[in-house]
Amino acid sequence: MRRLLSGLVIALAITPCADAQDFRIVTTIKNLAGERPQEAGVYLTLFRQRKVYDYFDAMGEVIIYEPGANQFTILNVRRSMATTVHFDQIKKKLRDRKPQIERYVAELRRNNDPIADEVASAFDFQLRPTFQAAFDRKSKQLVLTSPKCQYRVKCADNLSQEQTNQYLAYADWMARLNSVLHPGAMFPEPRIDLNDKLRRYGQLPIRVELTSTLDGDLHLAAEHRVSFELENSDRSRITEWEAALTSPRITKTTFQRYQEMVLASNR
Repeated sequence: MRRLLSGLVIALAITPCADAQDFRIVTTIKNLAGERPQEAGVYLTLFRQRKVYDYFDAMGEVIIYEPGANQFTILNVRRSMATTVHFDQIKKKLRDRKPQIERYVAELRRNNDPIADEVASAFDFQLRPTFQAAFDRKSKQLVLTSPKCQYRVKCADNLSQEQTNQYLAYADWMARLNSVLHPGAMFPEPRIDLNDKLRRYGQLPIRVELTSTLDGDLHLAAEHRVSFELENSDRSRITEWEAALTSPRITKTTFQRYQEMVLASNR
């Protein structure tokens, strides 16, 4: 379930900020669809000097968001592999996929079958999400509703606008990368729509809950612990990851080959 659940619910434990650009988030993802919440993964995300290092220990994978270079670098330390994908490549893959999905939706609708029409509606919504948005400034709660998908977001505005924008830009691009790297993931448009609403109100999410019937019944939560001071172990990890990227022990591969490896491991 790597990347399929990330970024849905955020609970911030804020500590004084030594460097406005440096902060860490520990995220625990939970599946709330059953009788009892089930933990689905724990992630460590480090914001350091305009880069973001997103680490999933269970896979030994770190995704490095580099907005200054307009790219992601993905390092899998367990497989000794690394790849780079530029933002333009991601946008092209999403752009090329759109007409294919639209043709598929049209074919489904021609079947005159209720089940096929439901599938078509789910794809169509993900391409062009339409939410009814309501924001209560007093309670700082943002709710986005539609017949197939709902976000319920608790917000905060006690962070700088720069930090909020930095996080939301990262969340936009992670949604795009996730959708390309993991074809089973939700399309990026619904999450980006949510981020746009947060920008409009100048808010950072501190709690988000996603309920969706786009692909079965989905009820997800993510709990983030955030502090604005990196630990020594965080800096050590970053140094190790950066060193690994220049090591001859790491095989550099194409993004397509890396994606094939991910798909094979998910089967």
